[in-house]
Amino acid sequence: MIYIIHSIIFFVLIIPIHSQPKEPVVLNVGEKAPVFFLPTLDGDRVHLNDFTGAILRKPFKNKIKHKMIVSFFATYCQPCMKEVPLLQQFYDKHKAEPIKVFLIGIDKEGADILDPFVREKKISLPILIDKYLKTAEQYGATKLPKTFILDEEGTIRDVYTGFKEGTDLVAELEKKIKMIGEGVLIKPSQEGEVVVARTEDIIAPHLKLKIIKEYIAGKIPLPDLAKKYKLTPQDIQIWERELDSIIVRHWGTKK
Repeated sequence: MIYIIHSIIFFVLIIPIHSQPKEPVVLNVGEKAPVFFLPTLDGDRVHLNDFTGAILRKPFKNKIKHKMIVSFFATYCQPCMKEVPLLQQFYDKHKAEPIKVFLIGIDKEGADILDPFVREKKISLPILIDKYLKTAEQYGATKLPKTFILDEEGTIRDVYTGFKEGTDLVAELEKKIKMIGEGVLIKPSQEGEVVVARTEDIIAPHLKLKIIKEYIAGKIPLPDLAKKYKLTPQDIQIWERELDSIIVRHWGTKK
C-alpha cells in the first residue's frame, strides 16, 4: 500500500517538476475572476463567492452581491506601499456600501510579516494570505501591485498593474465603480510603477514531497516537523489534504 501511495506521489508531484515552465496567466476584462478561498489574519477564510458571483456561497449569511476590489501586494513592494494607503482611504469612505476591498499578501512569511505590517501601518481593510502564490498565479500577478475590479457577477471589469504617480486613485476607483453600476464599458488602465513578485523562496515541489512523506511516516511529531522546516503544522496538514484530493482525482471515489 505504501509503495502504491509513493508511486502516485511520484507521478503526480515529481514528474511535473521537469515539465516546461508555464506561461504567466493573463486575465482580461470581461473574463470571470478565478475563485479563491484564502485565510485572513484573524484566522477566518474568505471565498470569492461569499460576496460576488452568479450564486453566492452562503446566501443565508450574506444576501447582497458586492462589487469587489482585489489587490495583490507584498511588504517588499515599494509601489504597493504607495497604493495601500489610498486603498485604505477608499475602504474607509465606502465600507458601508456593497463594495468589498481586499488586499492579498504574497509574502512567503505569511502572517508573521503581515500582522506586524498591519499594526505598524494602521491598516484596517481586510488582508488575505497567499504565501504560496497559488491565487497570485491564477490571477497572473507576477508584477505588483496588481489590482482587479469585479462586478457583482464576479466578472473582471478593470485591471490595474503597478502604481501611477500623480493619480488620484480614490477618485479613479469611484469613477470605475460608478461606470460598472451604469453598465458602461471601462477602458483598460495603463501600467504604472511595478515590482516583480518574488518566487525564489517558494517551497519547491520536491521539498514539499519530502515533508509530506515524513508526515505520513509519522516518526516525527507534527509540531516538531513543522519547526524543522520553519512551517506551521497547518501548512503540512493542508498539503496532506491536497495529496488526498490528488489521489481521489486519479483513482476516483470509492463505490
